[in-house]
Amino acid sequence: MERMEKIERALDQIGKGIKEMETLGAFSVGRKVELAEKGTRMAYAAMREMLEVMRELKADGK
Repeated sequence: MERMEKIERALDQIGKGIKEMETLGAFSVGRKVELAEKGTRMAYAAMREMLEVMRELKADGK
């Protein structure tokens, strides 16, 4: 279950980054790019973790 919590935290952080980007003004392009890159890395890590969980469930026959 710890792995699922890790995925949930990553998705929450991505959501916070998206909300922050929405509130930034037009002059904060650099910060928006930084948030987008961080979100992309977190999304990739979360998806890889979810894939591993799914593989384990499939291997266990669930």
